[in-house]
Formats: sequence, C-alpha cells, structure tokens
Amino acid sequence: MREAIAILALLLVVGGCSSQPVQLQKQLGIEQLFHDTHFAPVNGLSVAEIFSADDRMKDFLDKEISPQQRRDGKPRALFDAINRNGRFWLEYDSRRTRTASETFDSRRGNCMSMVIMASALAKALGLEVHYQKISVEDVWARDVGTLILVGHVNLVIGDRHWSDPYNRTTPLSIVVDFLPLEEARGLRGVEISEAAIVAMFLNNRAAEELIAGHLDAAYGLARDAVRTDPSFLGAINTLGVIYRRHRNLPEAEVVFRAMLEREPDNTLVLANLTATLKDQGKFEESNELAQRLRKLEPVAPFHFMDAANEALAKGDFEEARVNFKLELDRNPGAHEAHFGLTRVYLELGKLEAARDHLREAVRLSGNREDQERYANKLDRLRIMSVR
Repeated sequence: MREAIAILALLLVVGGCSSQPVQLQKQLGIEQLFHDTHFAPVNGLSVAEIFSADDRMKDFLDKEISPQQRRDGKPRALFDAINRNGRFWLEYDSRRTRTASETFDSRRGNCMSMVIMASALAKALGLEVHYQKISVEDVWARDVGTLILVGHVNLVIGDRHWSDPYNRTTPLSIVVDFLPLEEARGLRGVEISEAAIVAMFLNNRAAEELIAGHLDAAYGLARDAVRTDPSFLGAINTLGVIYRRHRNLPEAEVVFRAMLEREPDNTLVLANLTATLKDQGKFEESNELAQRLRKLEPVAPFHFMDAANEALAKGDFEEARVNFKLELDRNPGAHEAHFGLTRVYLELGKLEAARDHLREAVRLSGNREDQERYANKLDRLRIMSVR
C-alpha cells in the first residue's frame, strides 16, 4: 500500500483551502492533534528567520538595484537583478526548501525557496508582495518509498492592482516564477496569505526531514505549520504520516479520520488511512477503504513506472517501453521514466533514441545529484556514438 505526504517541493497544496479545516479545528481542537511527549523537542524556525535578509543580501540590493531603479522602477530592477539573460541565477533544486538567506547564499532552491528569497529582497526595498497558489494538474514524485504530491506558488512584486504583473515592460508590478513567462501566464493563480506561505514552507521542511528519517524535527515543523495556518490540510496530512512512520498508529488514525470527515473523497487521505488501519490489524475496514480508493483512483500514482521497471528487470523491453510511455503520458515531468526509456533503447541498440530521452532526463531532473548522474551517462553515450 502506498504512503503519501503533502509536500511543497515545487510547492504543494492538497485538498484545497476552504472553510472545512476550520470546522475541523472547532470540532477537535487543533491542539488535540498534537502529541509532543512522543518526540524529542527540536528548535523550530521563526517567521523572522525564514524571511530574514542578511547583510550580503542588502549589499546586493545596494549594488544591483539602486543604479537601475530610477529608470525602470524597483520591481523591474529587482527582477532583472535575479534574472540574467532570461534565466534566474538560482539553480533549481527540489531536495531542500531553503530560507531567504540560505537560498541567496547557495544560489539553489525550489519554487518556494525562490518565493521566500524574492519576498525578502522585495520587502527590504519597501515593496508590496502578493503570494499566489497556482492551479496545476496533480504531479507526483517519489522519494525513499514516499509518494509526494507536488504543487506550485509564485510571487507578485509591487502593486498588482495597477498593472498586468505578467507584463514585464511595466514598472508597477512583476511576477517572479520559475516557470517560463508563457507557461506561467496561462495558469490560474489565487492570492494566499503570508501565513499560508509560512505554513507551506514549514510543511516542506517537515516532509524533507521525514524523508531523511529525522522524525523529531519533522514533527515539530509539521506541528508549527498546522498552528500557523490550520486551514492548510497538507500540513495536517503530513502530521498523520509522521505519526504513522513513528508507529504512533492510533494518533495517525485520529488525524486521517478527522480529515476524511471533511473530505470523504480525498484519495491521498484515503490511502494513508487505509495503510494505517492495515498496520493495526484492522483488515476488514482497511480492505473496504481500499476498494473505495480503487473506485476513486483506478490507477495509482507510479503504477506504470513500477510495471515498466518490473518488465525491464525481466528483459521484456517492449512491455517496459509501453509502460514508460504511459507514465510520461500521465506525468510528463517524470525524469525517471525518460531514464527508463534510455535503458530500454540502449538494450534495443537505438542509441539516438536513448540519447534523446537521456537529455530529457537531465533537463527535467530536479536536483544537482540526478543531473550529474544523467549528464555522466550522456557523456558515455556520446563517446559510444563516435567509436
């Protein structure tokens, strides 16, 4: 049975932000969901630490923004300072959600890191900031056996009510987004509060600590995320997953049942509750929920990827090819599927097709480690092609 958490890697929201989680708070009392005695205390992160612009960031603003802001306006000057030759000077890295200063110093981050850093720089310039949750199709990732539902946010700098923020020729406001302008402009955004952004940031960090096996730190971050914005169901779900991973199964069951009362057809919560009941030996109810889950979601995330890898292990390259293609139809950003097709085409002796898919794996991979691994294999393919 799969296990899933809500993570904001490209930034995520699960189940939407409605009044229902507030009803959950009134019904149970959010504090009743927490069990601090099960975990060792770990220092958390304050809002000030998340958004702090350190001296190096302020020095950057003095050198890069001041000469240009009179001519182009502060929003455009800031955008141009962090966007060189049409590309942000941040390297995309899905593995870690960083604070503003961490992102600035490392020049690496995911879309949440980008938003946090750009927000801190904009505030240091005295600019307005507006956060947006972007509507995108469900995108799944997987890390150490944990399924991750990925979403997206961006930032509008300046007065969004007085200009088109996607029109980067105007000085009044501008969008900061990892996505290309043409793609970002076609997506629908809903403005969210800074409290929601902070909760999402903390939830990201909680999920990252969970995947690393640091459950005490994960619990503290998830608890703080829920307290920061009780309407963010993703953090409540993460809390339940942490309990399950920590083998606090009754506590996990309470969390997932409370969520399911509010969103009966939420497949992510259904999957987590099904697994938690099975862990406790409640097989009859677990099986009933599993049947309900299959009706709502006949094909589980990564079904085709798993089938492809199984076929590849058996040497059935055509079956593997078909299933990797089906995975890409469902999840076009799955760099692992492109790498799988690279392996298939190498076995079939189709070097050009293998090279094409390996290039896509490099392009789509979300962190430096995967990029380097794929790039090294691409170099070997180039060597093979000239011998």
